[in-house]
Amino acid sequence: MHVNAETAGPLLITIAGRKGGVGKTTTALNLAGALSERGDRVLLVDLDPQASLTRVLLAEEASGLHGIGGRMLEPQLGVGNLVRPVWANIDIVPGDASIDATAAALAQNPTYHHRLRSLLSSVPGYAYVILDTPPSLGFALNAALLATHVAILPTELTQQDLDALDDTLLQLERLAPQQAARLCAIVPSRVGNNNHDLEGVQALRNAYGDVVADPVPQAVAVKRATNQGMSVVQYDPLGAPALAYRSLADRVRKERSCSHGH
Repeated sequence: MHVNAETAGPLLITIAGRKGGVGKTTTALNLAGALSERGDRVLLVDLDPQASLTRVLLAEEASGLHGIGGRMLEPQLGVGNLVRPVWANIDIVPGDASIDATAAALAQNPTYHHRLRSLLSSVPGYAYVILDTPPSLGFALNAALLATHVAILPTELTQQDLDALDDTLLQLERLAPQQAARLCAIVPSRVGNNNHDLEGVQALRNAYGDVVADPVPQAVAVKRATNQGMSVVQYDPLGAPALAYRSLADRVRKERSCSHGH
């Protein structure tokens, strides 16, 4: 379905993956930074009960904040008063452990993902809403995939990471009949300048084609930016990681302008 990107609602994006440590939070943060650099307003939503993204961006303020999980039980309250500003053009709905209680309460409710999508669309003025999800194939990830338009899957290149990528892709396939998120990109993360990693990126491209995004090189600038609560686009705007995240942002912007919506 083609839409007018100027009048359409936000493109809802899930950053997904079964395994921890593959770069989901880093991807969410830096994709948001690259989009905001282009003047797009972005809402980050932390669905991980560990609240890693919230801790990076809000630091001491992160303690004691309420997250979106509880609002899924009371969707009539919306999430407007949960939103916290981060940088110019970027806000966040914090994460907290409430998603675990919500999972227990709504596990048998077939409409739980509708609640999440309604909440994600209830705050006006954003071009993109990006969800950071926990490292599992459970309730939070399923809710996110069923509530959003597209999915981005970061992965590193060890066999364990690639096995987890296969599991996440299979989950997308299983949920497809319920109009789950479309696969937008597989993002090779922390790619070293060595034969193993370069061959791994090529193997991904051979297997999945153009859906494999530009690899994000391993670079200390990414860690330093994260430690300072910044995107690498802000911290090192001319570096190779910033270029990779800008390329991913271009892919996402094209997705919104061409085919946004289930």
